[in-house]
Amino acid sequence: MKTVFITTQGCPKNKLDSQLYRTFFTANGWQSVTDYKEADVIILNTCALFTCEEERAVELIKGYQSGKKPDARLAVCGCLPLVDFGKKRIKEIFDGLIFTHDTRFELNKFINAQIKIEDIEAPNTFKETEFVSRNTFLSPPLFSSLDKVKFNKQLLEKIRSWSVAKSIYTYLIRERNSDEDKFFILISSGCTGRCSYCCMSAIHGRRFESKSADKILGEFRKGLKLGYRRFELISQDTGAYGIDINMTFPALLKMLLNKDGEYEIGIGNLNPRWLIKYFPELKQLLKTDRIYKVQCTVQSGNDRILKLMNRPYNIDAFKRCVSELHQEFPDLNLNTHFMVGFPSETESEFKDSLQLLDNIPFNSVFIYEYSGRPDTRSYNMPDQIPDAVKRKRAKKMYRKALLNLLKRKFKMAN
Repeated sequence: MKTVFITTQGCPKNKLDSQLYRTFFTANGWQSVTDYKEADVIILNTCALFTCEEERAVELIKGYQSGKKPDARLAVCGCLPLVDFGKKRIKEIFDGLIFTHDTRFELNKFINAQIKIEDIEAPNTFKETEFVSRNTFLSPPLFSSLDKVKFNKQLLEKIRSWSVAKSIYTYLIRERNSDEDKFFILISSGCTGRCSYCCMSAIHGRRFESKSADKILGEFRKGLKLGYRRFELISQDTGAYGIDINMTFPALLKMLLNKDGEYEIGIGNLNPRWLIKYFPELKQLLKTDRIYKVQCTVQSGNDRILKLMNRPYNIDAFKRCVSELHQEFPDLNLNTHFMVGFPSETESEFKDSLQLLDNIPFNSVFIYEYSGRPDTRSYNMPDQIPDAVKRKRAKKMYRKALLNLLKRKFKMAN
C-alpha cells in the first residue's frame, strides 16, 4: 500500500484542508504515516502569516528533500504559494508540485486518482493525531508534570528563556484551547479589513463572500446528528458575516442558538470593531449560556498603534465591552492576540498593551512579534523596531500572561 505523510502549519482552516487531503488519499487506497521517511508522498501545508512560519516551511522543504526516500515525491501547498514572495521563495529551493486550496484538483493527476478530490466532502473536523501538525509557535507539551508544580514569583523570575515561558503558558491553557472534538463551520471567505501589516488580503482576495445561512444551518445539524457538542464558527473575518447577503453575524448566531439540543458555540477571529458594533445583540445572545468562547484579537492596547495598523476601533470601547463580558459572564472563555514591536511602537505604548493584559483577565493570549511581510503597507514604515527589542517585549508579555494565569489557576503565593 502506498503511503502519505501530511504536515500542517497555521490555523484551523489549514488543518481542515489537510484533513481533506488525507481523506482524499485514504479514499484512493493510500495509508497515512507519521514519519516522512516512510512516505511515498509528502504534503506540506504552509502558512504565510508570520516570517517564522515562512522560515520553518523553507527548513521543512529542505529537510524533506534531503531525508525522504529516493523515489518519494513532495508537494507544497497552503498560503505561502499564494503570495508572490512566498511562491518565489519556494521555487528557489523546490521544483515539484505547488498547489493551493483552489487548485487542489492538481492532486488528481499527481497520484492518478480514481476518486477525484472535488468529489470528497469538505470536512468540519480534524484530529491532531491523524496528521502531523507543525505549528512553530506551539511547542510540544514537554511539561506534563506542571500541574503539580507550585509556582511563585521567585520561580518565575528564574525562567530566563521566553520560549520556555511561552511553552509553559501554552501547556497550561491546552484544555480550553484544544481543537479535538470540535465541529468547525467556515461561515465566510475573505476579509473586509485592510490591516497594514497583513498579507492575508492578498492571499484570500479582496472579495468577501458569506456562506448561505441555510448551508451553515445544514452543517450545524449534521454536527449535532454526528454527536458533536462543541461547535466553532470560523472565518478570516467572522463578525463581517452577512454584509454581502443582507444579514448580520448576530442574526446568524441567533438562528443557530434557537435550535434545540445540548451544544455550545465558540466564536473565532472576531475583530473588536464587530464586537463593539454588535455588542448589545451579542451580549443578549450570551445570556443563552450556549456561547463558551469569544476570540477577539485586539493586537495592541494603544490607539496610535491601532491607527497605524489600520484597525478601526478605540481601545477604551474595547475595554468597556470585554470588561462587561467578564463581569456578567465569568465562565466565558475570552481569548485575544497581541502584536509587539510594530513599527515606531514606543516603550510607553508597549506598556499600554501590558496594562490591558493586567486589566482584562483573558483566558488565553497569543503573543507574537511583528514581522514585516513584503507587499504590506507596514513593511516600509519608518522606525522599524530591532529584533532584540521585539523579542524582549514578547518575553515580558508572555511572563505577564503566565503570571496572571498562574494567579488564577493556582492562587499563587507571593
